Amino acid sequence: MPGSFFILRNVDLKISLTRNILIILTNQIFVVQFSEDLEKYRQYLNDESNIAQGTQAQRVWFPSNHDEIVEVVKLAASTGTVITTSGGGTGISGGRAPVGGWVIATDRMTAIDHPHREMWTDNETGIEYGVRFFSEGGKDLVRVPVGMPLKSILNCCREKGLLYPPDPTERSSYIGGNMATNASGARSFKFGATRNWVESAHLVLADGTAVELNRSDEYQQPVPGALSFTAGAKEYNVPLPDLELPNVTKHVAGPVLTQKSHPLDIFIGTNGIFGVASEITLRLLPLPTKIISMFAYCTSNDQAYQLITRSQRHRSENLRPMPMSVELLDASAIEVMRQKDQRLGDHFQAVILLEQDVYSDEEEEEALEVWSEIFEEYGIDEISVALSHKENEHHKFLRHWVPEYLIANAKKYGYPLVVSDTSVPQERFIEFMEYLENVADEFLRESNDDLSTMLLGHVGDSHPHLALIPTNDTQAALSQRLLLEIIDKTVEMGGSIASEHGLGKKMFDGQPAIMRQYGQHGLDVVHAMKQVLDPDYMFCPGNVVPVPS
Repeated sequence: MPGSFFILRNVDLKISLTRNILIILTNQIFVVQFSEDLEKYRQYLNDESNIAQGTQAQRVWFPSNHDEIVEVVKLAASTGTVITTSGGGTGISGGRAPVGGWVIATDRMTAIDHPHREMWTDNETGIEYGVRFFSEGGKDLVRVPVGMPLKSILNCCREKGLLYPPDPTERSSYIGGNMATNASGARSFKFGATRNWVESAHLVLADGTAVELNRSDEYQQPVPGALSFTAGAKEYNVPLPDLELPNVTKHVAGPVLTQKSHPLDIFIGTNGIFGVASEITLRLLPLPTKIISMFAYCTSNDQAYQLITRSQRHRSENLRPMPMSVELLDASAIEVMRQKDQRLGDHFQAVILLEQDVYSDEEEEEALEVWSEIFEEYGIDEISVALSHKENEHHKFLRHWVPEYLIANAKKYGYPLVVSDTSVPQERFIEFMEYLENVADEFLRESNDDLSTMLLGHVGDSHPHLALIPTNDTQAALSQRLLLEIIDKTVEMGGSIASEHGLGKKMFDGQPAIMRQYGQHGLDVVHAMKQVLDPDYMFCPGNVVPVPS
């Protein structure tokens, strides 16, 4: 904690540190009360989207365990105060930006409350985390606190010879935020999104009631058309949304629930509007013997698209080798990566990043042989192959540098970061990519910078990101118009308008984003769920749906 904080026990005390900072300590929960000039905690009023302007909060709470979250939520409920949950701040949909009330920051949620937890120190940050590895029902599991960053989880599991498969691009994100947005990323091509790997969660509901929801518990729907669970002395029958879900592999535009869903799924991918999680249990896999990372340099977009569709066929037909991830980075993205590694060629139209997991020397030999034949078949002559963990991480670093560059430039010019987050059915993939190329060309005609557009992303899931970087008011207006056109084209193709980053507080044409996917019916079904779980709209107001006036 910063040096200006003090830890006191069993007190209700206000200490004025400066005229701008007021620290309240109540039962060890640090609270920062905002003032207009409080810059130190300004970060909790926004996320990386830069879309939430003029937001306010009266207090930021820093609970360190489940019981303290319960205490804050009960106090909020008794005073009619709204709460916004804050994770690592890496989101790009404005989800953690408060619209008043209080913020629950999960920065200090670094250890689970369990007698058999083990302490693990992240050597990169020096932060100690309390986790628990165990096996149950033939599954390898780890229990983690919601404030543990994804990269720390990956490294901690790796030391145990285990793999947490989801690999969202921003590894500094907290696992609580990953669950709230059902985050995915490169490796969702093979393993799917966060939801597939969340086994249980310790949650706090709007009245402060605690509940543990666990997939291992036998579940049958006791009430037709509802997902039901008991918390405390109350039974919750949450209406099952009757939404027509798009035929895509990645979709987080509103609640993604079916007759096969578990009540736990209500709290995954819904942007924190139904409850607050404190601890999460994740399912793990054995760590591969090796993860091979390959940069395949393509001289044309057509060449790149051929390689992508070939990889998609391997997945749909269960052919070996099936890669973990299939990513595209266009010529502009390659130029940005060259800022960090001059060895990258500057005469290519695109690079495809493939990750291949192998579990034996024989598998490695077979995979490299097959991929070499595929590259030769499509005329791809230059490939960078990373065989060690260190080299693999360098490929990751280059890939992750691109969104960092985009976010930094959005902040530099002071305009919202405009990045499409749409996906389409696999059979429409090439048609959609060609459409995005034309949209990028239209924006470039209004720009003097060749790096003002970038086409990149998780193309194996037919989920490309088109990034537009406006530098003036004219370009900003154009970028918003083009984004709406991309969204409408996506819906026309039967796709999803939000594939991994969630809806958050996104508005399109003055309306909540969910209406672009489902119309008024989308709003209605979420409001119906809120009436059961959070009728006073206390949690994360403004996320997904507006608070009724």
